[in-house]
Amino acid sequence: MARLAKYTESILVNTTASGLVAAEGAEVSIYYPDTTTDVPMYSDSNGTVSVTPPIVLGADGLLQFYVRSQDRTFDIKIVAGASPYPQFTTFTLPDVSATYDDSVFYASEYSTLQAAVTAMTAGSKLIVDEDFTLSATLTVDMDDIVIEGFNRGIRIRAGTNLNDNLIEVEGNRITIRNLEIDGNDSNQSGAGPYYGIKFTDASGDCLIEDIYVHGVKGDGIQVNGTSWTTFRRIMSQANQGYGFSYDATVVGNDNTFDDCVAAANGIAAGLARRDGFNFTPPFTGLTMINCRADSNFAHGIHIAGRATSETYKFIRLIGCNANNNGVAGPAYAGLKVVSNSNGGTIIRDLEITGGHYSVNSLYGIYFEASESVTNPGTASVIRNFHINGVTIAENGGTGLYLQGRLSYGQVSNPILYNNCAAVNGSGITLLGASASNALADFGDEGRVRWVVIDNPIISRDASTGTHEYGVNLGAGTKYCVVKDLIAVGMQTAPYSWVDAGKGNLVTTVSGASAGLGLGGGGGFPSMALHTDTSYGVGGGKFWLTGRTRTVSTTETRVGTHRASSRTRVLSLVPLDITAASQMMSGGGWFQDLTNTVSGSATAASGGATANMGYITIKNVAAATNYTTTGEFMILCADSITGI
Repeated sequence: MARLAKYTESILVNTTASGLVAAEGAEVSIYYPDTTTDVPMYSDSNGTVSVTPPIVLGADGLLQFYVRSQDRTFDIKIVAGASPYPQFTTFTLPDVSATYDDSVFYASEYSTLQAAVTAMTAGSKLIVDEDFTLSATLTVDMDDIVIEGFNRGIRIRAGTNLNDNLIEVEGNRITIRNLEIDGNDSNQSGAGPYYGIKFTDASGDCLIEDIYVHGVKGDGIQVNGTSWTTFRRIMSQANQGYGFSYDATVVGNDNTFDDCVAAANGIAAGLARRDGFNFTPPFTGLTMINCRADSNFAHGIHIAGRATSETYKFIRLIGCNANNNGVAGPAYAGLKVVSNSNGGTIIRDLEITGGHYSVNSLYGIYFEASESVTNPGTASVIRNFHINGVTIAENGGTGLYLQGRLSYGQVSNPILYNNCAAVNGSGITLLGASASNALADFGDEGRVRWVVIDNPIISRDASTGTHEYGVNLGAGTKYCVVKDLIAVGMQTAPYSWVDAGKGNLVTTVSGASAGLGLGGGGGFPSMALHTDTSYGVGGGKFWLTGRTRTVSTTETRVGTHRASSRTRVLSLVPLDITAASQMMSGGGWFQDLTNTVSGSATAASGGATANMGYITIKNVAAATNYTTTGEFMILCADSITGI
């Protein structure tokens, strides 16, 4: 029950014998105005102890009681007590008001919750002191008001076949707190999606806190284009759509989600809205602090581009956890950041600090900025990002996957372990735009460039899938740096890292795998033979420095075969070659970038075969067919980058 209005007054009467004295012994009745109907009275402010009229005054003549706020205007009838109490003529005090804060409204005083909200004035507060079932959307469209549940047990529930949003907010400096919002989804016949609380684009500077929203046939909370609004301690659970969504039509600014939880959302496959948190541009400024996305049917946290040219920037995720997501199948990430391939969306200034991204169905963290298929060169972009101090573990596939047109990024101090539990992958993978985008040789529009991976610790002690490498610098990477890598328990040679990019650099590697990796970005030789069957039917075992291009056993070594946009192989020589003449005669096995090999001259300087740094797999002579062995060794340990 609501807090009550209080009346307190000392009743004095003017007597003939004694003058002004307390009306001791007087009997007091409280009536509705102009009636003799008793107003309910209480002796306490909570309205738990009723007072039976009339009230008999004591020696001090003090009259004190509480009434409901809607009964705070009344008549007071005072009748003199029996002798020897002061005697006076019976009188009535009409239209007396109890003390009451007119800025506070109580929902129980009104026939509907909407009527209570409509009665509010700017600066007032509405105490929702009883449960309400909505037969129509509750519209909150007044500035500077507070709507607050009397306790966390107060529930606002969608009536049967409401088939609409529960609450719509359009205003500024609105606070809503301390409520349960029940979407009653099993009793909604409409297709949806509907929303527990929906903000319009015209709202801002609001506070929504201590809310439990569930069972909505759509999203628990939809933000739209609101700005400077904080969502704090909200539990959005078991909704048919997203737990939280941001689907703006105008740019929203600087919204904050603090200690919010999205759990088990997306239970309706037909709505195709299955993430815990889903943020779609345009917006500027998004902060998530200590938020959790757990056991949602698709992605835990999804920052998703749209098929139009949009920008979203100044994004911070601090201490957030996204675990156990992808209940619907093996294709989802704890955190997914994707810039739409055909829309030219730009995502920039992104910071992810701390938190866990683990036990998701595919990736822990996944970034993608794909090139446009229909209009190459107008790419979507992710740039200026920093991932620091995250833990990524026991995901179904690769722990951290960065793909497409990504640049100017740093991944610092990540800890990854036991990923690739269901499918093959690596601890960390960087890969240029997908081949389906038809970019020749991963043109710079489609590359991962200028990304630093610093102090990663990557380990594996158990997995169903194959944890191939610690760090995989895949095709389409350029000028990326991996330093101070620790990789333990990788399964596929060259184990700790592999480089198929251009101009990359790997330094200071430590690991307990079968061998260390190597690559074309200026790294160092491996500690184990590299295996690639494309370099010989005998197994393709070779020592390698530099990134080779795949060639066939019948390829002619001419200038057009130069691997001009990738790091060149310097020296790749069969292990059983013993004489320089075997390498040189008949066109030779390789071209070195020096003038001599074991004291013998190479092919003519300046010719089509000179200074090209690639391999032709062909016979030296009919009597010596080394292509069947497939075993090679490094002759020169130098490497060339940036060609």
